[in-house]
Amino acid sequence: MDQNPQAPSEGYQLGIQKIKTLSFGIDESAIKPDAPVILKAYLEPNLAFSTEAKLVEFKLRVEYRYEDKTPVLAHITVQNIFVIPDLEKYLAKPSLLILPELVIISIVGSSISHTRALFSQYLLGTALQDSIVTLLDPADVARHYFPYMFGSSVSTSPQASN
Repeated sequence: MDQNPQAPSEGYQLGIQKIKTLSFGIDESAIKPDAPVILKAYLEPNLAFSTEAKLVEFKLRVEYRYEDKTPVLAHITVQNIFVIPDLEKYLAKPSLLILPELVIISIVGSSISHTRALFSQYLLGTALQDSIVTLLDPADVARHYFPYMFGSSVSTSPQASN
C-alpha cells in the first residue's frame, strides 16, 4: 500500500496506512436455488480516530441478503486506516471529528471499494460468486451516516474516538 499522503484537492492530505479483513462468513445453506442473484448490501460503518497518531479508522461491515431481507447470506468486516497529517485541525470537540466533505467522501468511497474487492475475492468458488451486487454512491453513504460533516447539527453526532 502507498503510505505517502496524497492531496485529493484543495490541499487536503489523505493516505492509506492499512486495509485488513477482520471477519468474513457465508451461509450457503440459506441460498435459494431459484431466487434471482441480485443481492442488497446492508452497511454498518464505524468511524474512530486518534489525533495523536493522525489516524482515522473506518470499519465497514457489509451484509449481503436477497432483496426480500432474508437472513444474512454473506458478511464481511474490513478495517481501513487512513493517515491525515493535519488531523487535529478537524477536531471540533475532544471526541468529535468534523472532516471536510471531500475527505469523508474519499474515506467512505475507498472503504466501500476495498470491501467490495475483498468480498468478491472471498466469494470466488462459492454459490454467490456470480451474484450481482448493488452499486453504492459514496457521497450518499457519507451523507447518510455522517450528516454532521455536511452542515447538519453537530450535537447529534454518533462519533466515537480512541
